[in-house]
Formats: sequence, structure tokens, C-alpha cells
Amino acid sequence: MTSCGRLSLIAFLLLPGLACAADTPVVVQKDKRFDRDSVEIARGEAVTFMNQDQVRHNIALRTPDGENKTGIVQAPGETSQITFDQAGLFQIHCLIHPQMHMSVTVK
Repeated sequence: MTSCGRLSLIAFLLLPGLACAADTPVVVQKDKRFDRDSVEIARGEAVTFMNQDQVRHNIALRTPDGENKTGIVQAPGETSQITFDQAGLFQIHCLIHPQMHMSVTVK
């Protein structure tokens, strides 16, 4: 088993919702922008957000049902993962930097 596989198994057992970063799409936050406009994943999969900027960011989302979730505040250098258990279109944005927005489509 690779170290990534061991990490996934340990994460699954000890930290539900956390998966190996190599198994998930990675979105980089740099220069007060997301490095992509959209990501498509299957229901139950996760997206990894890496803050490679010099400033704090917030990962907030609007669910397909219209619910707003204020999300996670990330310091420079931090990485966070969000697991999407509901199908539909999620709008992702940074509450600190309103020009930062993207979408996650969950099939």
C-alpha cells in the first residue's frame, strides 16, 4: 500500500470527510483568485483548497438549495478539504475578497 493509500485509510477511520489530496481535485488560491473557474466531481467526493497566497482567504459556499454557508477561514499556507454529499451546483466564493468565485458541480 502506498503512503497515500495508508493516509486515506487512516483519514477515513479517524477523520471522516478527509481524503488523500492526490485523489481529489486541487484548487489553488493565489493572487486573490481561484486557479480555476469550475470543478466537476461525483457525489461524496472532496475538493482540496490550497491557500498559496500571502493573505487570508475564506471558502464560503451557496448550496444548490440556496443555503449560504460561511465556510472556512484559511491563513497563508493552509490547505482545507470540503466533501460534497449533495448533487447539484455549488457556488464557491471568498467573503474577504469578493472577486474570488468559482463553482463545483456535483453529479
